[in-house]
Amino acid sequence: MALWERVFAKEIAAEKARLKELEDDLSAKISENEQLRIQLRESIDKLHEHYNKSLDYRRMLQKYRSELIARTEELDQRETELEDRIASIVDIAAEKVRKEKEAAESATEKMKLQEQSLYRAEHAVRGWIRRREQSEIAIYEEIAENIEKFREVGAKFVLMDGFKFEEYVAEQLKANGFTNVVVTQKGHDFGADVLAEMSGVKYGFQCKYYSSPVGIDAIQQINAAQDYYHFHVPVVVTNTTFTVAAKAQAEASHIVLWDYKKIEEWESKN
Repeated sequence: MALWERVFAKEIAAEKARLKELEDDLSAKISENEQLRIQLRESIDKLHEHYNKSLDYRRMLQKYRSELIARTEELDQRETELEDRIASIVDIAAEKVRKEKEAAESATEKMKLQEQSLYRAEHAVRGWIRRREQSEIAIYEEIAENIEKFREVGAKFVLMDGFKFEEYVAEQLKANGFTNVVVTQKGHDFGADVLAEMSGVKYGFQCKYYSSPVGIDAIQQINAAQDYYHFHVPVVVTNTTFTVAAKAQAEASHIVLWDYKKIEEWESKN
């Protein structure tokens, strides 16, 4: 074999060896790249898996947030309703307390007025007793005169009873200029037997047809009737006279007393 052939063959062999080495190196790199590709695919799959899980978590969080918002709004609404109810209860309680306070103040004021009336009546009674002690004879003569007058007037009313006397008083009131004269219902008069008016002033009359002087009970009855009927002038009318205590109580309570003298005045006009 010629020298150049040997040299050429040697170079070819060396080139083949180098190519083989390059081929092995390329195969190794390809294998390495394939492994890297596999690892990359696994990493991408894991990333997709984590991403999907994060989406699920995000949806769950959004759901929880929506529920939390709805729950918060419901609680706010209930809180508002509760505040409104509390405010309403407070207003009702305050109004009730105010009315009870006004009622208590009114009752206290009435008690004070009654106490003052009783106080004045007590002093008036004491005055009457003192005057009686000072002029017993004069009072006795006055009582004797009243009894005599009662006998004279009583003779004219022998056939009357309490109800007829009320009707008699009502007729006399009409005849003497009173208007809107009404005899109240028997047994439910609340202390006033006849109601009437004159010149815009309302009167209430307690009628007592007795065979003896009228006592303090009649004064108390007409006084109670005034609170019920709200008339301006309370009057007690009788065919006889009034006791000393009744006169004192009437004076203290500003109650008008009409005795047999008023009936004489009416009869004199007939």
